[in-house]
Amino acid sequence: MNKMIQQRIADAALTSYKNSVDGFRQTLLPFAISLTAADKMGMRTMAEGREGYVRLLSRIALAHPDCLSRNDDPQQLADALDYDQHLEDLRQSLMALSEQITNIQIANSKDIMTYTDNYAASLQVGRTGNSSLDTAMHEIDDWNKRYGGRKAAIDPAANNAAPANPQ
Repeated sequence: MNKMIQQRIADAALTSYKNSVDGFRQTLLPFAISLTAADKMGMRTMAEGREGYVRLLSRIALAHPDCLSRNDDPQQLADALDYDQHLEDLRQSLMALSEQITNIQIANSKDIMTYTDNYAASLQVGRTGNSSLDTAMHEIDDWNKRYGGRKAAIDPAANNAAPANPQ
């Protein structure tokens, strides 16, 4: 069998990493903002295409603070932009980490299904001469009746079935 996962991350390491992430999430709680979909709807944000405009305006405002109203401090916008950059750097790192974990999980899932297919085929062959195995496999038969036929019914190519030939 050609496994994708050649070396597993140790369970203790995974637990430690998860605890670290959970600790980090707890650290962020005082700074967390909870926005509903309704809150986000119509909110003017620095979306794609606006960041360059905002950064340019910030530099101009920093160079000409005397042209702003007395209560405006251009450093506030500059600080908010710096904070946004730090948050974006963190978000990008977390997205890269999430993609790595997702790919490992997909590869492991592929290995799981390879094991499953191999074991199911062997057990199907072995059940013909083993009544206790045949009895145990009835639950698998029921599972396949309930869930296994749906894909074949929707997609005839799913089980290498010949497509219907309308005439």
